[in-house]
Amino acid sequence: MRDIICPSCSKAFKIDDPAAYLSLSANLLVDGGIVIFVNGIEAFRGSNLPTQTDYSTVPTSDTDDGNEADYRAYPIDPNLLVSGSNIIVIELHNSPGNSDMALDIGLRGERAANGNLPFFVNEPITVKARSFKNGKWSAVTSSRFTVDSVPATSQNLAVSEMLYNPVGANQAEANAGFDDGDFFEIQSLGEFLTGKY
Repeated sequence: MRDIICPSCSKAFKIDDPAAYLSLSANLLVDGGIVIFVNGIEAFRGSNLPTQTDYSTVPTSDTDDGNEADYRAYPIDPNLLVSGSNIIVIELHNSPGNSDMALDIGLRGERAANGNLPFFVNEPITVKARSFKNGKWSAVTSSRFTVDSVPATSQNLAVSEMLYNPVGANQAEANAGFDDGDFFEIQSLGEFLTGKY
């Protein structure tokens, strides 16, 4: 391998429903510079290679993370997948005179269950869900999701009332369920949500 600068390899694999893949990543152990192509489109390039490479390009270092003995996961755009046959091609660049090269790669995809496409949230929404198993429905659970949230600042959020009780709750307050007697009221002054909470 000492005189080989840029070997390459390819692997075909099949995908039945590419739209169901939520994420894709390459788990790499590599000694050398690496470029990964999925279906003819560059999907990943190690930081130890320039933006333009050919068969004679050598890496600036043995690895892009400084440690050739560990695995690291790198994101791959799942939109590069197509229905049916897909091809992954890997270029491995080596420095002349380097005594070794190493490559181990695993491609990992996370996908929705068959028949369930991803659900995209593009506005504030409360999602309620339950599961069906062995002929029985679970209890309903709900979660609130927001998008384009406005960070809290002194212009849109204020502490409007505060009661600080360093002594703590007396016995009657404790019996009534109060723990320490502290109380904070927060008021939203923003344009999206106003009121006291």
